[in-house]
Amino acid sequence: MTNVLDNYFSEDDKHNKRVNKQYTQAYERIARCAYEVFYQSPHGQELREWLENVLKYLCGDTQNFAYIQGQQDMIRTLLGYAETIKRENEGNK
Repeated sequence: MTNVLDNYFSEDDKHNKRVNKQYTQAYERIARCAYEVFYQSPHGQELREWLENVLKYLCGDTQNFAYIQGQQDMIRTLLGYAETIKRENEGNK
């Protein structure tokens, strides 16, 4: 006799694996896009330098630090994605 919940948990596990795979594929695609923009496009170097300067100097409404923090977090995320792919391409995982 089988447990009634066995089927439920196996379906849930399949769903989690599928969602994790989709998330991983989406992450890899976004990271590759960031790399292509910042390292492979003619204006990407200029954009990357500008974004790095945004991290060095405050910009925007200095009264709204949550907004500035959110901006900086997104910039760091995108630059980090690009650096990850760059290192992988260079063989330095």
